[in-house]
Parts: sequence; C-alpha cells; structure tokens
Amino acid sequence: MEFINFLKKESNELDRRLLLSGAATGVINTLLIFILSTAADRISGDQTAYRELFMVIVCLAGVGTSKGYLLRRSTNMVEEIVLNIRLRVAEKIRHTD
Repeated sequence: MEFINFLKKESNELDRRLLLSGAATGVINTLLIFILSTAADRISGDQTAYRELFMVIVCLAGVGTSKGYLLRRSTNMVEEIVLNIRLRVAEKIRHTD
C-alpha cells in the first residue's frame, strides 16, 4: 500500500486506465488458457479447431496491445519519478551550507 501511495504522490501517470489495462491483461491470459484447453480437447477428438485458432490470435493481439500500453505508461511513470527525485535532491544539495 505504501508503494501505491508513493506512486500516486510522485507521478501523474498512475490512473484507472493503467490499472484497468493490467486487469484486462490478466483476464485475457485466463481466457487464453481456457481457449487453448478447449482447442486441445477438440484436436484430441479428431476435430478441427479453426475457431479456437482465430480466438487465440485475437487474444494474443489483445495481450500484446495491453502489455505494450502498460510498459509505455510505466516507463513514463518511472522516468517522471526519477526526474522529480533527482531535482529535489539537487535542490537540497544546492541549499546546503
């Protein structure tokens, strides 16, 4: 909890979209496991699994998009936090006697 408060205090990048994107990635990963299990069952029963293949491709695109968004936003957030801390430390050093 302290880490979340630290991020909120130090950066403007932490918002609901970032948290929702992380939750969406988790849901899509769970869906992907379910689809792959279903596809394995269909293939073992000598059936085609083209629909499952299409859904896996869609899920992988969703995971890639969501993780890309998360990585870009978290990189910006860390850069902003490091810059703010460096500026505060430099200001404190400048005012020492």
